Amino acid sequence: MSDGRALYRDFRGREPRRETGTGIRFGSQWITAPGHLNILIPEQFAVIGHVNAIEYDSTRDGPAVFARHDFAKGSRPVLAVGGGKGQIFLIGTRYHFTSRGIVDIDHNGNDILDHKGLSRR
Repeated sequence: MSDGRALYRDFRGREPRRETGTGIRFGSQWITAPGHLNILIPEQFAVIGHVNAIEYDSTRDGPAVFARHDFAKGSRPVLAVGGGKGQIFLIGTRYHFTSRGIVDIDHNGNDILDHKGLSRR
């Protein structure tokens, strides 16, 4: 089972109906094979600033709910944009996505478990 499939199962509580293949291109060269969802990484992009929080709708464990993650101060990713449509990126190494959602990571690579980052309405 792929890591993405297992993460989806752990987060959503059910098996995904399908996996989406991705193709990643840097400039004019494909880094991975083109798939159903192709991601173009621009040759140049602008860093806008740090991201303090991210809000999204999640369908974990039933109906869609609002979720918000406030990043710990040392874990905040930067927001970067490319020149094309749909080119917004969160870039950082001090967070990851788990079955609990976004989890901040401290400077030693450990999950920050006492951070009040996730809230749901």
